[in-house]
Amino acid sequence: MMRAQHRPLGLRLKKKLCFLVMAAVLGIVCASVTGNPTYEDAVLGHYRLVSELDRNQYADNVSLLHHYFEGERFGGKLQMMSIGERRYFFSGSQGTVLDVTDPMNVAVISRGAFEGGQVALAYSRSAKKWILMTGAQVQTTERGIPGLRGVRFYDVSDPGNIVHLANYSTDRGDPSRAVQQGSGSHRNYYDGGKYAYLDSQMDDSYTNMETGRANGVQIIDVEDPSNPKFVSYWWVPGMHVEEAEEYAEWREYGDNVSSTSQHGPFYVPERVEDGGRYGYSTWGSFGFKIFDLTDIRNPKPVGEWRPDTYRPGLHIEFHGTNVAFLDQDFVITNPEALMPHCVAGPWYESWVIDVSDKSNPKVLAPLPVPMPPVEAPYEHFCDKRGRF
Repeated sequence: MMRAQHRPLGLRLKKKLCFLVMAAVLGIVCASVTGNPTYEDAVLGHYRLVSELDRNQYADNVSLLHHYFEGERFGGKLQMMSIGERRYFFSGSQGTVLDVTDPMNVAVISRGAFEGGQVALAYSRSAKKWILMTGAQVQTTERGIPGLRGVRFYDVSDPGNIVHLANYSTDRGDPSRAVQQGSGSHRNYYDGGKYAYLDSQMDDSYTNMETGRANGVQIIDVEDPSNPKFVSYWWVPGMHVEEAEEYAEWREYGDNVSSTSQHGPFYVPERVEDGGRYGYSTWGSFGFKIFDLTDIRNPKPVGEWRPDTYRPGLHIEFHGTNVAFLDQDFVITNPEALMPHCVAGPWYESWVIDVSDKSNPKVLAPLPVPMPPVEAPYEHFCDKRGRF
């Protein structure tokens, strides 16, 4: 079957949606989707912008064995813990702990067992305990509301008896304060070593951004998980309120759509305390960056790559990094679509990047655009509805 070519702005889809949507309520949805989508539309409202979905399932060389929590919105990251023969999943969705030792008979150990999302779970070498770190964050429009901005630490060595150890505020203040500054932490990295790497906007002085957040990377010492300590913070020059000249030099300056922020995790595949030196991370429209962490109190960017072409859009151009192939000297970066139906900007590729020379990462190739199976009732995933 001949497949439709990619439509960067989904113009044909917009016309189709507006033609089909007749009811007043759905007309509002159509207007929202086809007008000028905002960051709030993308982050806070995109679930309300989808009026229908293809609920058929398609598989190629895989089989679905079981489906749990059908009908629930069970999203977020999952982290696995192994204790003897037992296997446990921790989910930021309702603070859920699952025993998945028998995948055909999953048992819910608890719900509401911990607070926060963006779970990071690892065995702490220093504490000799399984430690869970969860994130606490707010959106730009939610500043000033009470709550933690940062991370929480739990001892989860006994998954049936989780113990809260500490809170850490990324604005470096008392984490028990009702109102804190910054956006908190979004996508974080912790592997059980001495340091954790937080995707965070430290305080309200980092306000130069185009959409969302002005996050940098904050490094904290978690050798004692019950007493996390600040180590360092790095941000893109121009993010701070006193860096107006640097901000004005951004090619994204004033476009009001680009994601000008770190979007972690900030991966450090070999621990610094074990001789590791490099961190790998993605920074929205700022691209992919490699950092030298030899001096952990002064992280230094040593290499970066992003397309030469300026392509503003209400998506996250560089969202995450797959570091599983570093033994072959390459990584894969991926974007994130924030709006449904491909209506908010250009297509952003997933890139295969050669990192053999840390000071000069080079693109090897983009990954191809995924296409639907021939039996699907649409020719492009833009027409499936939802985010693509």
